[in-house]
Amino acid sequence: MSTFRRRAVLTAAATTALGLGLAGFASAGSGPTSETTAAPASRTAPVCTNATTDLSIAPAPRPVNHQLITLTNTGERSCTVLIHPTVSFGPDLDGTAQGLTDGSHPTKFTVKPGDSVYAGLRTSPADQQDDGRPNADHVAVDLVKSVGSDGSTTDFGKPRRLAVDDLFIYEPTVTPWQPTAEDALG
Repeated sequence: MSTFRRRAVLTAAATTALGLGLAGFASAGSGPTSETTAAPASRTAPVCTNATTDLSIAPAPRPVNHQLITLTNTGERSCTVLIHPTVSFGPDLDGTAQGLTDGSHPTKFTVKPGDSVYAGLRTSPADQQDDGRPNADHVAVDLVKSVGSDGSTTDFGKPRRLAVDDLFIYEPTVTPWQPTAEDALG
């Protein structure tokens, strides 16, 4: 092994050891931590796609007029979800659910194989009565592929159709992806 290569390997090893030591020092005494199914995203995990995930939707027991969207990583590697799902409604309804992004939540999560993340879908305000508009018999959920520097998003353009039970839709909103169902509906 050349002197240059040996020096590079030793420098990399020392840097790693120093980083691990500092990480241990920073977490020492900080108390117990809880393990979650998702963590703020690292730079290395690719964006989650339809090929590596499963999506489902189910009525939430509370709050009223909410559905819980669950994304599970079915792939063999970790992947990253960005901001929130893009949700539209059918068969005869226009528009998409407004994404709720207030800057207080991470804009991406890394999801390990077999783990899940969640988004809460509010279909209408609690005090809004069904006014005879057409109801949705399905939702179409697409994943965000990229986020621009101005916050604009680009979807994959391949939404998945998920059946729902005759949902009344009025001013719908969707939360950012969250590591727990409770956080998504909270």
